[in-house]
Amino acid sequence: VAGASWDPDRACLPETRVAVLAEIEAWIHSADATKRIFLISDVAGSGKSAIAHAVCSRFKKLLVSHFFFARGVAGRDDYDMLLGHIIRDLASLNKDLGHEIGSILEQDRTLVTAGASRQFEDIIVPLHHLYPVDWPLLIVIDALDEGRKDGDRPEKGLLRVLCDEVHRLPGNFRILITCRPD
Repeated sequence: VAGASWDPDRACLPETRVAVLAEIEAWIHSADATKRIFLISDVAGSGKSAIAHAVCSRFKKLLVSHFFFARGVAGRDDYDMLLGHIIRDLASLNKDLGHEIGSILEQDRTLVTAGASRQFEDIIVPLHHLYPVDWPLLIVIDALDEGRKDGDRPEKGLLRVLCDEVHRLPGNFRILITCRPD
């Protein structure tokens, strides 16, 4: 999705947000597989996106995927784009993973446009044995609250995956999410 990438020019200024970035770094490298999601929730304009850009810049060697939502921007405000974007990025981790994702999509082409629950269940979870486990696999999702589906309703399938299903991923997955409290 055009524009959904991170930008080092939008990251925190040097020597700012030191404590929160240190906390995020400790979480990324933690061996505690029960803490896979790090949620930064605060009001508009509080610097959540700057932190997300800084994390992507600082930990780009661990960064598997990232998506920066933007309300009213085609593609960047659509929840349906998120998991497809992540799946495409996962496919580039290694040849076997890319090949298996391609095979799954060839066998069931409807998965390309399926909702988050089906994509997670039918593509991401079955390939857990092919994900690298020697280092943290970082996914950054910025401004989750700015995504929309079906007019103005949040995507329940995506929220259910994030809330209830992420534990099914290997323990080295780390997902940083920023959003407003609402």
